[in-house]
Amino acid sequence: MLRKDERGMVYTPLLIAMLPLALLILFMLADAGRINLVRGQEMTMADAASLAAADTATPVSVTTYQYSYDSNGNITGIIGTNTSTQAVIEDPVAAESAARQAALVNMGVLTNQTNAGMMGINISPTPGANDDLTFQVIGTDSCIAKIRSTVKTFAVNALEKLYGLSESDKDEGFTSYGQAVIAN
Repeated sequence: MLRKDERGMVYTPLLIAMLPLALLILFMLADAGRINLVRGQEMTMADAASLAAADTATPVSVTTYQYSYDSNGNITGIIGTNTSTQAVIEDPVAAESAARQAALVNMGVLTNQTNAGMMGINISPTPGANDDLTFQVIGTDSCIAKIRSTVKTFAVNALEKLYGLSESDKDEGFTSYGQAVIAN
């Protein structure tokens, strides 16, 4: 009687057992790619926002004054000399408005992911309570833009739910900073 050739049958159950691990690795790679994309785009937004705010700086003349004297040593007048010009952020509201517009313009691919529910970021043209853009003018020649976002991940959320972790509905969060300093 001929026996059926069963060589290679060991690989089929092994393949079936390894399939969940392969899918998990695939989802983790997809998560890593999305996270890298989001962080890069978020940094671009923060940098653009801070640079746009710094672009609102206006030139201010720095004048030094000297007394003019007559031959007897009496002060006869004051001579003003323009010694330098400095760029100063005089209107923080206009600077923040420019920063918000630049961040919105530079959202790029994040708009599609936000609309698809794959991430959360909320930047409005005017400051609000749930806004993810924080802006601050430091002194008269520097500003910082901070942008926060959350990303839904495939593998991490699935693993958290599988193991019953209490934070399973929380998404991964990121914060990016952009700073512009005006060189005078």
